[in-house]
Amino acid sequence: MGRTRVEETGLAQTCERYIDAITPLVSSTKQLRTTKNLVDDFRKARGVEWHAELQAMDMRNSHTSYLSAWWYEEYLKNRAPLPINMNPYLVLRDDPSPHKKDPAVRAACLIHSALVFKQQLDRGKLLPEVFNFKPPEYSQQEWFEKLVAACPSSAVTVPYMAITKFQSFPLDMSQFPSLFNSTRVPKSHQDELRRQSGSHVVVLLNDNVYKVTVLDAEGQPLGVAQIAGRLQALLSAQEPRPQHPVPVLTSEHRDRWAEAREQMEGSIVNRESLITVDSALFAVCLGDEGGEITNPVPLAKQMLHNGGRNRWWDKSFSLIVTSDAKAAINFEHSWGDGVAVLRFAVDVFNHSLAKAAPLVPELATEAVQLLPWDLSPAVQRMVQQANARIAQDCAKMNLGIMLCPGMGKAGIAKIGGRPDPFMQLAIQLAYWRIHRVVDSVYESCSTSAFKHGRTECIRGATIESAAFVKAMDDAGLSVAHKAGLLLKASDKHAQLSKDAKQGHGVDRHLYALSKIGSLQGCTHDMFLDPTYRALKADMLSTSSLYSDAVMLGGFGPVSPGYGVAYAAADDVSLFHITSWGHHTGDFCTAVQQAVHDMAAVLTSGKAKR
Repeated sequence: MGRTRVEETGLAQTCERYIDAITPLVSSTKQLRTTKNLVDDFRKARGVEWHAELQAMDMRNSHTSYLSAWWYEEYLKNRAPLPINMNPYLVLRDDPSPHKKDPAVRAACLIHSALVFKQQLDRGKLLPEVFNFKPPEYSQQEWFEKLVAACPSSAVTVPYMAITKFQSFPLDMSQFPSLFNSTRVPKSHQDELRRQSGSHVVVLLNDNVYKVTVLDAEGQPLGVAQIAGRLQALLSAQEPRPQHPVPVLTSEHRDRWAEAREQMEGSIVNRESLITVDSALFAVCLGDEGGEITNPVPLAKQMLHNGGRNRWWDKSFSLIVTSDAKAAINFEHSWGDGVAVLRFAVDVFNHSLAKAAPLVPELATEAVQLLPWDLSPAVQRMVQQANARIAQDCAKMNLGIMLCPGMGKAGIAKIGGRPDPFMQLAIQLAYWRIHRVVDSVYESCSTSAFKHGRTECIRGATIESAAFVKAMDDAGLSVAHKAGLLLKASDKHAQLSKDAKQGHGVDRHLYALSKIGSLQGCTHDMFLDPTYRALKADMLSTSSLYSDAVMLGGFGPVSPGYGVAYAAADDVSLFHITSWGHHTGDFCTAVQQAVHDMAAVLTSGKAKR
């Protein structure tokens, strides 16, 4: 799906959007004038040349997005360790069935449902998600669903064109095959995405790695009871944690892990074990301690990094099931984005709920295989160093979670707000109150309505949002005036969001133009300007994903500022905040106060649109 390709925005429009995006970040009139002069020079000269080359390149590659290959490369060249820096997570809601309080049974149900999802995908029976730019009044009707089902996986067809007439767009599904049998393999300078066939999963338990077959000889999923029996056999045996746990190497700096893996592959024992891991359908992580959700922070840390333990971070995704049957998905980000993973998570969760009848795990008829390792003294030292390094990262990272009961989608709408802009402005107001500066805000949005679309950035720090946050605590301004500024900033954010989802942002087009320049061995002073660096600092890196199947989710900080994942259910909003250098407890409190104060302003201000 997503057959129409995202088109690069016109150069003049991108330059105008760039000026809008940087204006609230620049406090010096002189610096702003310098930046505008650089942009004007770029727009009239070098930018014209590079934009023409980008258009020509786009025409030569009409089978894909003009950004797709570069974006994969951007991820795979990133040398940062995967845990915290790259891999996000989603915690699934608890399953109400009493027999699924058994971790082996819960894991088996989810594994089986994941295999059914793969089966539908392989057979071309998986219906695409549909993104609606207008209220989805038609999308639940039978005739509309038949139109969606009639759309092939490529080419613009009559059914596809009919759907888009309703401002509804079937989303691109090209990322989904990489969910399974996929691994990010470390290489010096740039990693490699590798896909191999396999009928097994790898199960991590106490940092031991096991091969567990889950498909039969015909490629059909084994029964839930069979899978549960094999997992139960592992949990009952409980091999002790090895002295030198190999999985922790996957948490290392990518070049360091590439060096270790290259040394390991000198042994045929290691080569065969690594092939088994790489070809696995996905990873399953068992044995982590459970905990009460009354304090979600320990659970969040466990699913985000787990101290680096008991994970193979390179796998496309890891299904994590704790000792008290809480379940989560931690995923490697280079192959795909949150939209694909969320769709997978929702389908798997809902399918697994249907397995409500009690079951008894069958006795394992096939022995599970503990993967052996042959580690040289040099690699053993690398394991020890990896353990120490990830422990330091986990200790340095701060994580906080704030719930705002009563201020979910329904509560925000009731007082005249829009959920996403309202929550974005609450984040920016909290940041302003703590730091007294307007800094760059990155909000990711999906462009999967287009062929091979990935993401675009919504630049949330606007002239309008800056005016609002600076006015909010000004006692000399009326409540009605503040409410008006809030609504104006919300409207601007909503428009930027719509533009970005349609491929009309700032970041990706400028990124592509700078890539064209680098291929020619040159750059432009606009990209060396301190203002451009300020925009790309992303002191607030934000993202929102919500589903009834998910109770929690988040990611690590990607800058010296904050990483903020947020979501709004009908009756509550949630903010998941991470940082390297700031106290997240203070930021959580500031966000809570911002939500309260903004609600009071909208309630009392009686501002009219």
